[in-house]
Amino acid sequence: MGGSKFIGRSTVSAFVKAGWSVTTYNRGKTHWHPHEHLQQINRVIGDRSNEASFFKYLISSGPWDAVVDFTSFDGEDVSVVIEGLRSVKHYVFISTDSVYEVCPSSISPRTEDTAIRPQDPNLRQQLHQKDKYGSNKLECEEVLQAAFEKGGFPYTSLRLPDIFGPYDTTKRHWRYQVWLKCGEESKVELSKSGREKPLSFVYSEDVSSAILAVIEAGPSVFGHSLNIAQEETPTLEQYLRTVASCIGVRPQFLLSDKVLYRWLPSVKCGPVSIEKAKRMLKWRPTPMGRALEETCAWHEAAWGMFPKKRPVAHLPVSAIVRLEGSYSSPTPPTAPLPIVHHPIAPTVETNEGTQEDYSDGEFKLEYVLQNLK
Repeated sequence: MGGSKFIGRSTVSAFVKAGWSVTTYNRGKTHWHPHEHLQQINRVIGDRSNEASFFKYLISSGPWDAVVDFTSFDGEDVSVVIEGLRSVKHYVFISTDSVYEVCPSSISPRTEDTAIRPQDPNLRQQLHQKDKYGSNKLECEEVLQAAFEKGGFPYTSLRLPDIFGPYDTTKRHWRYQVWLKCGEESKVELSKSGREKPLSFVYSEDVSSAILAVIEAGPSVFGHSLNIAQEETPTLEQYLRTVASCIGVRPQFLLSDKVLYRWLPSVKCGPVSIEKAKRMLKWRPTPMGRALEETCAWHEAAWGMFPKKRPVAHLPVSAIVRLEGSYSSPTPPTAPLPIVHHPIAPTVETNEGTQEDYSDGEFKLEYVLQNLK
């Protein structure tokens, strides 16, 4: 369910390449160009918000070896799925680390067993109002767990942090990547927490491989929720410095506690632990340096491939003009960008609004990543 955008798109590709017969159920829309495996999949056009027709399709289709659901967002959504997919062998629900936003805990990185709502009903309601998305996704998991405990419904839930990779419809990563290329024309705003707080990210291709690993694991992961993320837990600054290294530019930051643009991170819960997923699945994430190289290469090409989708609304005209001059090839690279060398950028700690100064010296991509685990 889903499968036309971002991680759904990469998951469809992964299943086709693995030899599966794939059916997608979605509204038939795509944010980018048509799927490269369009002729190899069975496409069912439908809108699951039309509950009656969606339920009719569920009970009349199949049987299914596996169903991956990218489009359930509250308990009612998954209740319809549970009722309609009584013969499914394995149902994989795509959840989020936002569930931890409504489950206070001092544990860091967050483990799966800390997604427990507080007992105080007033606090529960406050947290729900603060993050309805995370609260509703947790409701999905709660309904699924109840169905598993009552009747053995074969589900597994995957909790994902902020995702990066090709075909990203959120454009969170892409906004920062083009901003970093602006240099002095428009410095990237960075807060104190952006320099100090460790974060979790996940590469879209690793989500796809994790889903395949979950299905391969079968009954051993029924009734379980798993965090899926990279091993590394960089700060936002370290993440952006790695991006800058991948695209061969010097990162220019404007340090301030009043940052206007906060695309990453989208949550405040901090990093998540992937030890449970590593233990239960035959799966390991891609090293973050390589994942970012591949992501940056795709987004460099996307500037020429998708001119109407360029994320430049936050930039001054002078910066956009500079960007136009820095891009030339509309063709996607056939290999990841090489690891480049550029001067290390020590930060000058002064007052709000500090701008960085650069000194001589060189570092490699590994310099940024070596202490992130």
